[in-house]
Amino acid sequence: MKPKFKLMHIVALIMLIALAVLSWHGAIMIKIKNYQNFVTHLSEARQLAAKDLYAKAIANYAQAFETGGSDGDWREEDSVFQKYVEFTHGGVENDYLAFLDKARGKQEKDDIFTKEYLKITLKRNDLGGAYKIAQEAKEQFPKTKRFAKAADSLKYAYTTTYQSYESIQLGFDGTYKVGNQDITNGGDVIAGGAYVSPLGEKKRVVVKKNIDEEGNLTQGDEEKCGSLTFIDQDGVDIARIENDIKAAGYFSQGLIAVEKDNGNYAYFDDFGQHIKEDFKNASTFTDSLAAVENQAGKWGIINREGKYKLQPEFDDIKLGAYEKYTNDGIYLAKTNDVYHIYNAQTNKKIGDFAANRVGEASYLIAYMDGNSGKWGFANNEGKTVIEPQYEEAKSFSGGLAPVKKDGKWGAISQDNKLRIPYKYNYLTGIESNKQVIFQDKEDGNYQILRFINA
Repeated sequence: MKPKFKLMHIVALIMLIALAVLSWHGAIMIKIKNYQNFVTHLSEARQLAAKDLYAKAIANYAQAFETGGSDGDWREEDSVFQKYVEFTHGGVENDYLAFLDKARGKQEKDDIFTKEYLKITLKRNDLGGAYKIAQEAKEQFPKTKRFAKAADSLKYAYTTTYQSYESIQLGFDGTYKVGNQDITNGGDVIAGGAYVSPLGEKKRVVVKKNIDEEGNLTQGDEEKCGSLTFIDQDGVDIARIENDIKAAGYFSQGLIAVEKDNGNYAYFDDFGQHIKEDFKNASTFTDSLAAVENQAGKWGIINREGKYKLQPEFDDIKLGAYEKYTNDGIYLAKTNDVYHIYNAQTNKKIGDFAANRVGEASYLIAYMDGNSGKWGFANNEGKTVIEPQYEEAKSFSGGLAPVKKDGKWGAISQDNKLRIPYKYNYLTGIESNKQVIFQDKEDGNYQILRFINA
C-alpha cells in the first residue's frame, strides 16, 4: 500500500473513533442530565408530599418518571396518590386510575398496581370491568391467588331487575313474553295481544281474542281465543289463522306448535298452513325432529313431514327449555315409570342410567335418587358426577344449576360451589346464550337475574 493511501486510512480511522467518542459522550451527558432531572423532580415531589401539597407532588413524580424510576419509586407515588385521593374525598380518583393503568404497563412484574386498580373498580361496582381485570391478572400473576379467586367469584356476578311480573317466559333472542305482551330485555313493548308467544327465528305469534278496533274484548270467554297472527321482526303480518287458538309455542325451523281451543296441538308453517294432525302434546322442532304425544298417550318422534322417525312407544319424553326435547345430543324418555338416556341420532339407550324423576336433557342431568329421595347430577353418559344431596334440583344450563336446600332455591356451578345464595322461592335454569335466571319474590311475582360475566 502506498504511503499516501495508508495515511488516508489512518486519518479516516481517527475520525471514526472521534465521532464514536463524541456520540458516546453525548449519550452519557443526556443520561446524566436525565438523571439529574429525575433526582431533582423526585426530591421536589417528596418535599411537596411531606407538606401535603399532593397535586404539585404528583406533577413532579410524573416529570421524574419520564426519564427514570424504580419499582420502589412507582410505589412511592402510588402511596402519595392514595393520600391525595383521600384528601380530596375521591375527587381525583379518575386521575389515580389513569396512573394505576400506566403503572401496570410500566411495572409489569409488580402486582400492587393491579390490586389497587381492581379494588377501586370493585368499589365502583363495575363488576364487568373488575372481572376483565381479574381474568387478565390471573394469567399475568399466577402466584397471586387473589386474582384467581376474584375472577372465579366475579364470573357469576349478577344484577336484579326492580320491575316484577305476574308471569314471564324467555324468547329465543332474549325477548320475553310478559303477560299479554312481548318485550325486549330492556322492557320495551314490541308486540301485544290476547296471547303473545316468545320470539323465535325473528317471528312472533299474536293470538287475538274477539276485540274491537280499540283492543277491547267484545264477546266470548276470557280463556277462549280467536285468530292467530304471525308477525315478522319488522312488525309486518305474515299470515293469519282464523281458528279457535288458545296458545302458541316457539317458531323453530319454520314450524310452530299451536294449542287449539279443544286442548289438542297441531303444527303450522310460517304461512299459516296446517302441517300435521292433532296431538295431545307437541315439542319445538330441533334438527328437523320433534317429540309428540299421540291421542293414546304415547310419545314418539316425527320429522318435518309429520312422519314418525320413532314410533310412539314411550310413556313420556322430557321437554326442556323452549319446549325442546333434545339437548347435547341426548333426550330423556320414560318407560315403566323409569327415565333412561337415549342418543338423539340413533335412538339407542345410553348406559344403565335409570331414575323415576329427572330434569331436562343436559350435559349434567338432575335426577332424584330413589333410595334417599335426594337430588344429584349425572353426565350425559349416565354417570353420577355430583352425589345426591339436594331437596330438589334442575339440570345444568349455561354453567349453573338451580338447587333447593332448606326450602329455598339457589344455584351451583359444575364444581358444586354455591353461586346464587339459597333465598328464592323459585328459580329457573340459566340459558346458555342469554345468561338469565328468573326468580319469584315473596309476593309471588317474578323478577329477572341478569349475569354480567357468565
